[in-house]
Amino acid sequence: MQHEITKKCADTLRSFALNNYGIQIKSTHAHELVAAYFGYSSRAALLADTKSPITNLRQAEFVVLTPTVQIKERCKELKGLPENLPHELVEGVYLPLYDENDKWILTKIWPNLEELGKALADQYANLNPYHSPFQRLQRQGVKLEFQNDLVAIAVFREYINPSFTLASGKNVLRGVVDVFNLKRVAGFIGYVQENHYSTEAESLDAAIVKMRDIHYQIINSPVTNNFKLFVESEPSFANWLAKQKNRDTPLGDLANKRGFADKSEGWPIYANFSDYQDYLTNNHPPLGATPALERAWKSYQRYLHKKPA
Repeated sequence: MQHEITKKCADTLRSFALNNYGIQIKSTHAHELVAAYFGYSSRAALLADTKSPITNLRQAEFVVLTPTVQIKERCKELKGLPENLPHELVEGVYLPLYDENDKWILTKIWPNLEELGKALADQYANLNPYHSPFQRLQRQGVKLEFQNDLVAIAVFREYINPSFTLASGKNVLRGVVDVFNLKRVAGFIGYVQENHYSTEAESLDAAIVKMRDIHYQIINSPVTNNFKLFVESEPSFANWLAKQKNRDTPLGDLANKRGFADKSEGWPIYANFSDYQDYLTNNHPPLGATPALERAWKSYQRYLHKKPA
């Protein structure tokens, strides 16, 4: 079955590259690229993986894309690969995995583990009744720790309560550290969550100290001094959109959610455009919001492509 999946993905990748970019990819190169997109160093390594084969994709709670840097490095190693090969080939690789007759991916795809960790932290915060007064995120950082087939995602956050701060004349803070342990089940892209640890304290530093007693290995040094506001490898669409609030344009209206029925929260972090479309529809958007969202998404994609690697 692994051979069948990789062949389908390789064939689709070749067609995708030819139809969209006019580039012909050799079959051997296509198979190696497919392996790279699934997180392996070679096709041989993919086929030899019997512990977490890609045939387990239906078991995955989360599917996370392989980092672009890793794909680029693999491309450098493949001799004879077309020099003008674009890096936006993931759609061609993943298309067969969404085939309605034999669907392999049953969940949304996340752009990276950092975004997944922040989304999981958001879910936990929304379930925490003590979290609601602390609505403004002041500092944030994410750290990854890999060990064999396990990955720990530590999300560090410091919140501030503007109302309490204004009333008391001093910063009223809440520090939260969440550690999500995931296990690899399908290639290096499919994971399931094994457990979750969380600590809270009157500051981020205090929350880190508490967490060290539970999960010492991942939090073994004072890291808070290195955190900056919204530290991330690549801005999410929600964070990019938040920076457009001062624009006196439809994009600014969209960022500020002007005319929306629900203005109680900012834009959520999703991995794909269709989820944002669903979110927009469910929030009774004003006239013109849908085309504004489409234009905003295209502008965001252009911004990402222009960013230095």
